[in-house]
Amino acid sequence: SVVIAEMFKASIALILGFPLWLFGFVVSYIPYKLPRVVALKLTDSEAFYGALLMSLGTLFFILFYSLEIFGFWVLTHHPSLTILFGILLVLSGFFTIYYARNARRLYFNFKLYSRKHFIDELIKERTNLINDFDQLRSQYLQENS
Repeated sequence: SVVIAEMFKASIALILGFPLWLFGFVVSYIPYKLPRVVALKLTDSEAFYGALLMSLGTLFFILFYSLEIFGFWVLTHHPSLTILFGILLVLSGFFTIYYARNARRLYFNFKLYSRKHFIDELIKERTNLINDFDQLRSQYLQENS
């Protein structure tokens, strides 16, 4: 089945991408979560919360990534590797978001596919309801015409 093939390909992609996701998760977790905590403490206004969250997120990511890049440079003293590490930080952060979205999609598809008999029953019930309503409508139109 096409669905199973797609789920298999997505599973392989998730398995192969797991190390990069784990790296991105570890180096981005604090700057990802901290703005939400701070924004909730600073404001109760829903209108202001989104702008504050975005501003704090930008600030925290810049600060944390700068600290991580500096720490890497202190450990290696290798400019080329440090630049590569900085690029990897940003790319792994984006990949982590993409990976999590695909993992949720695969989980949803798996749940949906594993309950296929239930969904088939719902489709049959829907078809029966539509047919019943069509018969009632036809009967109503015949009686009132």
